[in-house]
Amino acid sequence: MMLTELDIDLIHGWRDELISNREFPIKIVYLEKQYDPINGMPIGEKEVEREINAVITELSSAIPERTVEGGFKHIEGDIKFDVSIDLISDIVGKIERIKYDGENYEIAAIDKKGIGRRNRYEIIGRLIA
Repeated sequence: MMLTELDIDLIHGWRDELISNREFPIKIVYLEKQYDPINGMPIGEKEVEREINAVITELSSAIPERTVEGGFKHIEGDIKFDVSIDLISDIVGKIERIKYDGENYEIAAIDKKGIGRRNRYEIIGRLIA
């Protein structure tokens, strides 16, 4: 049996219900270019924070290292953030790190995910010591 476009529409619409009460606030830290107000020339970059909600999965285990899909090794302190695509699609290429629960996480991987239609980014974070 194949997924129809109607099935994909239903799955996409149900996502909000599936993640309700499973999201936590995080801060996406990204770089924004700064320009000279007189001549419009770039003069540097500034860190900007965007507070959003994400589904959080802590990937640590009792085993110090384990291999998961694609051969990517997760270590103690790794974390996965599932973020709705519309919340960060405009800045995804500028993300430097994520702040969550008093910790900073560097970005190890960012992938678009979804069944039939991309609806979220799966971001793997590694704890910054």
